[in-house]
Amino acid sequence: RRMLVVLDNCEHVTDVVADVVDVLLERTHDVAWLATSREPLQLPDERQVHVAPLAVADDPEAPAVQLFTAAAGRVGASIDPADAGRVAEICANLDGIPLSIELAAAQLRHLRLDELAARLDRRFDILTRSGGGRMRRQASLLAVLEDTWGMLDERETELLLLLAAFPSGFTVDAVEGISAGRDVGVPTATLAGLIDRSLIAGDGRGRHRLLETVKLFARQHWDAMDASADYLERHTAWVLGHLESYEPQHWFTSFEVYEWATSHYDDHRAVEDRLAAEARTSELASLMRGLTIAYTYGSGTRASAVIDRVERRLTALEFTARERGLLRLVAASAGLPARRPDVIASQSDAALEELRTDAAPEELAAALIVASWMRVFSDFPRAVAMLAEATSIADRADAAAIADAARAYTAGHTALVGRFDDAVAILDDLRDRLEGRPLDYAWSLHHLFRLALNIVADPRQARELADDLMKRSAIVAWDGGMGWGLPFCVGLTVAACGDVEGTRRCIAEAEAHARRTSDDDGLPDLLLGPAALAWRLGDAERARRWLTTVRRSPKPTANFQLTIMYRLLRNEVGLLDSNPLDEVEVHDVYVEAVEWLGSLEPINA
Repeated sequence: RRMLVVLDNCEHVTDVVADVVDVLLERTHDVAWLATSREPLQLPDERQVHVAPLAVADDPEAPAVQLFTAAAGRVGASIDPADAGRVAEICANLDGIPLSIELAAAQLRHLRLDELAARLDRRFDILTRSGGGRMRRQASLLAVLEDTWGMLDERETELLLLLAAFPSGFTVDAVEGISAGRDVGVPTATLAGLIDRSLIAGDGRGRHRLLETVKLFARQHWDAMDASADYLERHTAWVLGHLESYEPQHWFTSFEVYEWATSHYDDHRAVEDRLAAEARTSELASLMRGLTIAYTYGSGTRASAVIDRVERRLTALEFTARERGLLRLVAASAGLPARRPDVIASQSDAALEELRTDAAPEELAAALIVASWMRVFSDFPRAVAMLAEATSIADRADAAAIADAARAYTAGHTALVGRFDDAVAILDDLRDRLEGRPLDYAWSLHHLFRLALNIVADPRQARELADDLMKRSAIVAWDGGMGWGLPFCVGLTVAACGDVEGTRRCIAEAEAHARRTSDDDGLPDLLLGPAALAWRLGDAERARRWLTTVRRSPKPTANFQLTIMYRLLRNEVGLLDSNPLDEVEVHDVYVEAVEWLGSLEPINA
């Protein structure tokens, strides 16, 4: 007959269990063996199944919430379904670990939910089980962790202590970086051992994280060793060292830096706060300088936050003129995705003044570019002169990426004053310089300005450029903020080609993108797609109404490319003499445009 043999809690005797099972597998038939353990037996035919934490959601039917509710019931406490959200927060804080959830729920004998939630930072003191010696190893959360800790070798212990310095997830590269020079063996092999013991969770996409409870436990060991500062400093040095490994021009232009900074946001934010708290102003300025491209093309939410932090840091800390200039440069750059023209103007002018006397050429060239952004609307010759100076400085410093970004902005600024043919000529020259270059700031600007300039003259070429940019920029295309604006630009090219169904899809995606990355409604930019489609379909009156709304909107368009496309469309159909916003809000006009789109028969182009 067939038989299943279950061996429970094998982690303390894995070698013995493995030897026994290995012999019995050879001498028996129709017998299946199921072993539960915090580490694998490593038998040849072993099939490992990692038991994931319970799923957590604001739903009474979520597994973690159900377990908490059941465990609370066993001690006479009832959970109102309306409290599922609070219960879910508690379960998430406990990493969805069943034992932690059961122990937490048992505290409702004497605590309210809000009191329990407020005490989870002291979870090792309160998450205990009554009952004397019964289930001693699972009598408390602390006992389970100490038991597991005792099974680690010295290298595993050291790596776990290092990993506790990460504020959130980490990659294998990050593990190798933070453990360099420490005795952790081969980092990937030691990491695998910690994963086998379920101390580290993965997302299936190459990122790992310490369970929050394990991190708190490891940090208690820091305190016991009086080593907290040492481990946090390892993390600080790793972040700063990684940014310093790039060429100076790449801090302002590289999408590789952008991708790293975006995926390691929690890391550099933790380091930023740490450096500010310790008044390490030189390192703080260097950190922020290295993140300039990330905040230029980042989300509006993060951009607004960094603007506020820079203003606070400049007030609270003593910086040199150059350090102040670097922080102001980041704030000014962030003004683009944050839709803060006032910040761009004030901070870029101040940054340029402070960086003129004592800055690296790459820093000064970048400051000149950003300072030209708002100047172009009031003094075109001065803005172009700034870009010419930036180009010259960058060329002399062999910083081609910055020089070419300045050339691209020269084309964009030229288009903004209506000299479209001159702008195209500048982009033609730039295209030859970019041949064979990887995607970077200048490459993306070239494509964005070229597609903007073709929105009326050659919409199909504009759409091809947008498609090419989408393919090349898979790293950032849908994660960048409003300053990036690619979803909006793509939607405009689709609309200008007369593709009704594609326009609907792109506008929906662009609106979702704006809300997700910037907590922004995407207006007035979302009206440009319907306006372009109305123009292409011969409905000039609707196009004029929606373009006039864009013109009269209290918010500016999100970037230069959208402004250029607005102006080209305006040149085609004109504007209304009246202001639609005298009677309705911008959102009302957008609803009208969406309803019009929904009424159209699909036309694919």
